[in-house]
Amino acid sequence: MTDGPGTPVGDPWASYDWRIAPPPPEAGTEGFAIASLVLGIIPVCAGVLGIVFGFVALSRIKKSGQRGRGLAVAGISCSVAWIVIGIAALVLAAALDDSGTRDAEGRITEASSISVSKLRIGDCVADLPRGRVLEVDAVPCDDHHTAEVFDTYTMPAGPFPGESAVRASADRHCSAEIDDYVGAPEGQSGYAVFLLNPVQDTWSDDRRVACLLTNPDHTYLYAAVRGEGPRPESSPSPMLAPGDVTGAVSPADLVVGNCITTRFPDGTIVTVDLGPCAKPHLYEVFSVYSLPAGPYPGERQTDALVLGHCRKYLPGFLRAPAGRSGYRIEYFFPRATDWAADDRAGTCMLTAPGARPLTREAKGRGPYRS
Repeated sequence: MTDGPGTPVGDPWASYDWRIAPPPPEAGTEGFAIASLVLGIIPVCAGVLGIVFGFVALSRIKKSGQRGRGLAVAGISCSVAWIVIGIAALVLAAALDDSGTRDAEGRITEASSISVSKLRIGDCVADLPRGRVLEVDAVPCDDHHTAEVFDTYTMPAGPFPGESAVRASADRHCSAEIDDYVGAPEGQSGYAVFLLNPVQDTWSDDRRVACLLTNPDHTYLYAAVRGEGPRPESSPSPMLAPGDVTGAVSPADLVVGNCITTRFPDGTIVTVDLGPCAKPHLYEVFSVYSLPAGPYPGERQTDALVLGHCRKYLPGFLRAPAGRSGYRIEYFFPRATDWAADDRAGTCMLTAPGARPLTREAKGRGPYRS
């Protein structure tokens, strides 16, 4: 049946316009994903922004279907990696710091190994180094020591002039400076000069000279000598090392390195008995220092100040991890009568747990081992 010539009756598609639909628009790359990758790759820009942009990109891609998920993940991974590397670098730098533990005025406050290139004028050195030296053991100047830095300077650039010429030049310079440092007439300081000078292997990078003074017989110094005038003809430094001194002494005369052979009695202590550290003893003195001048802070506060100093100083003396020395601490602190007599000294001593005897010097030997 038809409605008219040539037109089929009831054709359902007769009124439709047949066309092929265009493909859907191609999804682009999420901009935040690109930004995350860029921030993650460039170390200067690495950090929180790279991570934030990466997660923003992942969230937007999930909703829009755009490309860039791989870029966002890579940006997040790179940013995290740079952050981890940065933290590790900071920790390593702190661990390798070789400038010593210093107070606000730059003075050494704890025994520590210091790079020769980081020595400063006024630093005190525990023992005279020998041979090629990269580091020295620095100590507070109120602890016993053998040398004090009185000048540092850098030699002129140029070809290495030879070891003899370097030492001769350094000796002339240092010898001209020592008298002014101690406050003595020219040529009358009384101290010997010890040099730490550059060598050929390091000349291109390090031409620094450190001038140290020491007693001519290399006996110990017990205080800084800057401005104190010529060395006394009869040096107060004993010929014996502190760990070899024997006999009864007043607690006020104790010095770092003394070893005490008898247990402290109850009540007032008038004298203590010293013995060689190589033989059985009960205590070793590891710090003697003077509290700041001012009104007496009271016994409780003075006790706390000295104990705090001893706890802080012991790891450096032993070269042991903080809080893991294994030793017990004993200490003397000044009473009101001592303070009035201008005696503000605190004395720190170590002893073995369980009252066990010690049989050798503890300095630099690490935690206690029975």
